[in-house]
Amino acid sequence: VIADPATTLAPPPMTLGRTNNIITLGWPANAIGLKLQSTPVLPATNWQEVVASDRTNSVNVTLGASNQFFRLKN
Repeated sequence: VIADPATTLAPPPMTLGRTNNIITLGWPANAIGLKLQSTPVLPATNWQEVVASDRTNSVNVTLGASNQFFRLKN
């Protein structure tokens, strides 16, 4: 999980949990509206929005065989 350097405010804290092959990424309820984005490589030029992440403050992600990096974005 990395912070977006384009923002001037400190990013909200994120939590990470794991149950079997499911990762739960969470952030404070007052940060609903931010979008969780992911990319398989860093440095990234093409971040993809995690579907419906701007309407919640946690997302479950199934573990895969490759790397995945996440950030919160306005």
